[in-house]
Amino acid sequence: LGCAVATRHFAVVLAPFVLLYFVRARGLRGALPYLSLSFVTGALLLTPFVLVEPELFWFGTVRWLREYGPAHLSWFFDRFGFMQPFAEHDALALLPWVQFGLVCACFVGALLSKRIERIPSFAATAALLFIMFNVLLWDSFLLDGAIAAAAVVLTRGLTQAQLADRAGEPPARVSALKPYLPR
Repeated sequence: LGCAVATRHFAVVLAPFVLLYFVRARGLRGALPYLSLSFVTGALLLTPFVLVEPELFWFGTVRWLREYGPAHLSWFFDRFGFMQPFAEHDALALLPWVQFGLVCACFVGALLSKRIERIPSFAATAALLFIMFNVLLWDSFLLDGAIAAAAVVLTRGLTQAQLADRAGEPPARVSALKPYLPR
């Protein structure tokens, strides 16, 4: 998580979901080493840039979206995001609130979910919606969504394998292939 946040600032949306996942999986005390490692990794990766040129760092990570984006808004109309209807109705200022509300709704869904393996799905949905409702949408932002979706697939497969291993039987996908596997 620390590496993800240090390289792609949209990954900060995943932080509450990762926290929830580790707390549910290991309890608060058991989650602290993992969360600390994430924080330290992010801090170690970002600190040199902040110390050398703090103003440039903040411009490149946060202020860029607000200052650079509106000057080139027409570039983003043909992208896949949902900002164009907001722009047409002079409501771009609402997008951060829409993003916040969507991420909160996904987090509430994750909180209410009884199964821990569903948390990554809520996290990926929150990340994708956050990106799609961003004022600017570079094609590279969609990479974050693809990574989030891949993480859900991998996590789900891993969770199914762990559950099957605990029960002493192969995962459902392997069980379906059992008649065709060599003996």
